[in-house]
Amino acid sequence: MIVYLNISAAKVSWRRFFFIASLLILLLFMSGCMQKVKVTYDSRQIKSVANEGTVSATNRDAIPCEDVSTPPEIEDLQNYFKNWRGVRYRYGGVTTKGVDCSGLILRAYKDLYDVDLPRTVAEQARKGTRIQKKYLRPGDLIFFKTGRYSRHVGIYVGENNFIHASRSKGVIQSNLNNVYWQAKYWQAKRLQLVKS
Repeated sequence: MIVYLNISAAKVSWRRFFFIASLLILLLFMSGCMQKVKVTYDSRQIKSVANEGTVSATNRDAIPCEDVSTPPEIEDLQNYFKNWRGVRYRYGGVTTKGVDCSGLILRAYKDLYDVDLPRTVAEQARKGTRIQKKYLRPGDLIFFKTGRYSRHVGIYVGENNFIHASRSKGVIQSNLNNVYWQAKYWQAKRLQLVKS
C-alpha cells in the first residue's frame, strides 16, 4: 500500500510539473511582442526598462487622418534598415543589440520621422487609419495575428515586401505573398506624419 501511495504521489508531481510547464509556455507564446517597456529618448539614445510603462506622447504623435502626407521613399526605408538587418530578436529589446517587432517599429518611426509610437503591438494597432492591403505604401504598418493571442508588426517597404523582427531570424525582409504571412495577415494602418 505504501508503494502505491508513493507512485500515486509521483504521478501527481509529474502532472503538476507538466501543467505548470505548459502554462508557462502558453503564456510565453501568448505574450508575443506585447511587453510594455518604458522608453526614453535622449540624444537619439534609447534606454529600455521592462514593465515600467509605455512611451510618453509628444506633440508629434502619429494621428489618424484620411488625408495622409507623402509616403516615405523606399530608398530611405531600405537605407535605414541596412543598419538593422540581421539584428537578433530580443523580447522587449529596442536596440541593435536585440529588438522585438514592436520595438523595431517604434525606433523606425522615431528615427525616420520623429514620431513617438506606443511600445506594444496592441497599442500600435490602435493608431492610424486602416487601409486595404491593395493600397499599401512604403511606411505603412502591417499587422499579423500569429497566434490566438499573439500579434506581430512590420513596416511595408514596397513591392509586397516588409521589414520586421522575426523570432527565429532577427530583423529581415519578408514578402506578403509568402503562404505563412498571407494566412496570418490581419490589417494595415497608415499614420499621418504631422508636419511642423
